[in-house]
Amino acid sequence: MTVRFGSLWWCGLAVSLCSINAGCEVLHNSGVPGLRKYADSGKPLREEEKHRDRYQVDRDSEAMRWLLANRITTGMTVSEVGHMLGEDGEREHNDNRFKTGGGYLRLNDRVYRWGPDNEGNSVYLGFRDDRLVNFNPEEFARQ
Repeated sequence: MTVRFGSLWWCGLAVSLCSINAGCEVLHNSGVPGLRKYADSGKPLREEEKHRDRYQVDRDSEAMRWLLANRITTGMTVSEVGHMLGEDGEREHNDNRFKTGGGYLRLNDRVYRWGPDNEGNSVYLGFRDDRLVNFNPEEFARQ
């Protein structure tokens, strides 16, 4: 029991050090189980966090577009999309304009709004049974 507690303490300490220092790549070689995930996922996660921070702090439109193009996918829940963008979506109660006129949304789908960004643009996403539908990330990728 003491050994296990010690190992858990060591793992927590190593993860804390990994979070503080940039040496995560070295720590996973220490033999402490579970540290590889911190080393392997570091760079993509840091890039995602950089864009999320830029969107949250500066409302940066390019950062929002990057998150939409690279981290949002069809089938995500409203809360998952909110987590990726760093803010909750706001339910658009007057959403008939998105559901009529030949669109891909059904009358019982729900539309949520994120934004506006620093250029005054908001993104409206449709959800069916709490899952993102008809989302094409290529629409947000810069050509």
